[in-house]
Amino acid sequence: MIRKRKQALVLGIVGNVLYMIGDWLIDAFGPGNVEVGLLGESNWVNMPMWRFDASLLLGAVASVLMIPALREWMHIVDEVKDPTSKTGLRIARWFKAGLWAALVSCFFIHSMCCLVGVIFKNIYAVYGDASAAYAILDSIGTSFLLPFFLFYFFFELTVGIGYIYMVVKKRLALKLPALLCCSLCTLLILELLNLSGN
Repeated sequence: MIRKRKQALVLGIVGNVLYMIGDWLIDAFGPGNVEVGLLGESNWVNMPMWRFDASLLLGAVASVLMIPALREWMHIVDEVKDPTSKTGLRIARWFKAGLWAALVSCFFIHSMCCLVGVIFKNIYAVYGDASAAYAILDSIGTSFLLPFFLFYFFFELTVGIGYIYMVVKKRLALKLPALLCCSLCTLLILELLNLSGN
């Protein structure tokens, strides 16, 4: 049981690493890049198409790998929840719903970030007009920004509150070094991605 759980959680870690690699492929714009309009990046013109295609593929594989990890997290929540606390039971239900929202929103967000670059490069290749391509992207973007924010907000709210609640109530056997390591590693990875992308 423990071995199976560890394997599932390791698959989730691998999935997150693939997501980070995919994000780097489409976010490393290079020096001199500026945001254009709602969604555009000025250096898309110079980025090869394979980076967007590879990033989309990595995101699809990452989502599949994260499914067993999310299921194990749901089992963990069921094991540590307090059956005598109505608040705890309610938060546990929302936490599990938030995990599925996380899977949907992460793949949705990642896919859209890839596709807007692909759409721009195809429009630019056909018409040679970057301004028109950016304008079309802005009009398309308004169609999917709302569901993107709804899924993402629901995921962040439910999982964030649920995690904090379980830590404060000591339902998760996490020591202070583990909590600090998680936060510091996240900040370190983000900083490394920012440095490598410029």
